[in-house]
Amino acid sequence: MARQTDMANKVIGYLLGGPLAFGGLGLLGDRLLDTWFLLPVGAVLGMGLSLYTIWLRYGRS
Repeated sequence: MARQTDMANKVIGYLLGGPLAFGGLGLLGDRLLDTWFLLPVGAVLGMGLSLYTIWLRYGRS
């Protein structure tokens, strides 16, 4: 049971960490370049990369 909890915690960490990290980079880019679109692009890209990472680690047999 503890192993499943550890795996669930890692998956949640990936799902939160990716969009936050890439969204933060997008926000920084928006502030530096005076644009508005890098934050949403970064958040979506971070979520996509998070899902891909989860699939690579846990989704394949």
